[in-house]
Amino acid sequence: MRFYDRVAELTLHLAEHPSVNGSQGEADILEDAYGMLSRLPTQERLRVFRGEDASGRPAFVLAHLKGTGSRCVVQFGHIDTVGVDDYGPLRPLAFKPLALTRRIAEGALGPELSRLAAGGDWLFGRGVLDMKAGVAATIAVLEQFAAQNAAGHLLVALTSDEEAGSRGIRALTRFLAPYLREERLELAGIINTDATGPRLGRDGPFERFVYSGSVGKLLPCAYVRGVPSHVGEPEAGLDPNFVLAEITRRVVYSQGLSDGVGDERSAVPVSLQARDDKAAYDVQTPLSAVGCYNVLYVSRRPADVLRQFRAIAEDAAQSVRESLVQAFGGAPEIPVYTFEELTRLAEQRGLWSDLRPSLATGLTGASGPAQRIAATGRLADAVLGREPAIVLFFGNGLIPKVATQSHGRRVLNDILTQHAAVTGNSYRQGRFFPLISDLSFVAASEDWQDAAFAANDPVAAVTAAEAGPSLVADAVYMIGPHGEGAHRVDERLFMPYSFEHVPDLLIRLTEELWRHPMSTRS
Repeated sequence: MRFYDRVAELTLHLAEHPSVNGSQGEADILEDAYGMLSRLPTQERLRVFRGEDASGRPAFVLAHLKGTGSRCVVQFGHIDTVGVDDYGPLRPLAFKPLALTRRIAEGALGPELSRLAAGGDWLFGRGVLDMKAGVAATIAVLEQFAAQNAAGHLLVALTSDEEAGSRGIRALTRFLAPYLREERLELAGIINTDATGPRLGRDGPFERFVYSGSVGKLLPCAYVRGVPSHVGEPEAGLDPNFVLAEITRRVVYSQGLSDGVGDERSAVPVSLQARDDKAAYDVQTPLSAVGCYNVLYVSRRPADVLRQFRAIAEDAAQSVRESLVQAFGGAPEIPVYTFEELTRLAEQRGLWSDLRPSLATGLTGASGPAQRIAATGRLADAVLGREPAIVLFFGNGLIPKVATQSHGRRVLNDILTQHAAVTGNSYRQGRFFPLISDLSFVAASEDWQDAAFAANDPVAAVTAAEAGPSLVADAVYMIGPHGEGAHRVDERLFMPYSFEHVPDLLIRLTEELWRHPMSTRS
């Protein structure tokens, strides 16, 4: 087996770095990777770069192996992991895969996992699956092409911060766009080597999943302004938590808000935050409450999701009014606004020129939901005063869907067919990786130009933040290691497929992308 031993060696080396997101270990592993790639014996054909994010933190390492022609393929993966507190007494072994696997084989996590660990095909440890085996495969592929005259250019990148804010891939993309222009390189395809499976197929057996795109994520939020009242006089007020509960009831687990293409469906929405503005307990109802909802999408646009949420909010408001009329004989109007509509009202009333700089002081490109919620509250204060209302906005930056064009899917299908004939593996090509990934940030998506998102994301609307990446790639893929338990104490990697078949697939697909001119794609 030409790859197994080398990918295993690289995986163990990378996995032994405690590269928890935000820790010093995250920076250390990038520095180690820079040294490792810089020592490859092809200096005349290899350029290696370090990159930082806007704050000066290490963000990526990039190796460019020069080949013939102008076509290039980018392979990348993240090197950070989530924390290891969940390992409990096994925590000292979390980043020592061989020792941890031995302990699990001895029964540390029960008889079923003991059997797997003792069988010799599974490796346990934080990050072995998500996603250091995938990074190891890309490095092994780079080494393979470095030993021959490559028919195209290969760029291999290791990035930070996938488990939090994706600052590594964002910094890489900002670097790559001008770099490819300067080098006069044509981007043939992008491959993310994050964990992809296996998943249980419709007919029972496990199938090897690979993907030609990635799902998008939105965080639509509802800011509800109520009317505070003493608990002894509920009819004098409007409890914003009641209004928010009616919205949440219509959103969470809603099949109607799931999205799909063909037989592929995204997960249903869930609530990621629901709280009111009270800092301490007393006998007055809150002034406001906010709910934030995780919504994945694959065929819709952000504007479509916003329209759905508006219909939900209006229906919830009507239901609340009917309940109050039945209970008290009357009810206030509860209008529904979008963030964009409130900014227009502010402009009409001559408030926006002074209000906008004030809102901008708390908003940057690194702002998260808390800052967006605060800005929405301040905007509602200025425009609505104490009137009850529902304000809809996006509580986080855009994670857009990305998709491979039809020709790129055919290229991948041909490769999978060839590989299946040789290996006997069963493959399914999904159009969308069903979990969010850094693939969304490395290529242009039509959703970056979605006007409804830009107008209703407080950061974009207030600061005129820059849109997404300018890289254009008709082929974006997710091909990575297989295993189970990512982000869990039983995280484990299936080594025969991950160490041998993944790098072989990467080489075959890269060579095929080098051969296919962009003009033939549809």
